[in-house]
Amino acid sequence: MEEKHSPETSSMKIAILGAESTGKTALANLIADRYGANLIAEYARKYVDELKEAVKMSDVYHIAQQQILEYQIALEDAKPLYVFDTTLLTSIIWLEDKYHVFDEALFNMWKNQNFDLILLCFPDLPWEFDPQRSDENRRLELHEKYTTLLRKSKKKYSTIEGFDHKRNQKAFKKVEKLLAKNGA
Repeated sequence: MEEKHSPETSSMKIAILGAESTGKTALANLIADRYGANLIAEYARKYVDELKEAVKMSDVYHIAQQQILEYQIALEDAKPLYVFDTTLLTSIIWLEDKYHVFDEALFNMWKNQNFDLILLCFPDLPWEFDPQRSDENRRLELHEKYTTLLRKSKKKYSTIEGFDHKRNQKAFKKVEKLLAKNGA
């Protein structure tokens, strides 16, 4: 199913998704810088950094609500191009993976969010330590959860794999195709 430019706004929205340590933030920053896009940074990282205790299910729901709000703000602001460093889908997977809860209502919200381009980062980059990361040996399994839910939501996506320049060039080609298609 091909995703079309969102009818509710003149903005184009790009989502960067993937398991931990797959280069999402670096890629989101590169795309935002290269194309002058508005970057919607990963809210979960900031939120979890400020927690004084372990992440609870209620924290993941708080993060999900913020992701919904950020999407709504992007719709209302209607700037030309947005890059989302993760989306509501990440919270849905987090809930399912860590708390064994599949939230159908959140998933339906995700299905109704229109992204013009979804880039799914493949876990082929070397894992890098970060205090928030805990699934070094499960990245491929988590990647499969993303692909399963992307297919279930009938959203078109492109997998970005490879290293350094080649990886970035694959993503840039997808962005440039989107921009050309939409006359930007």
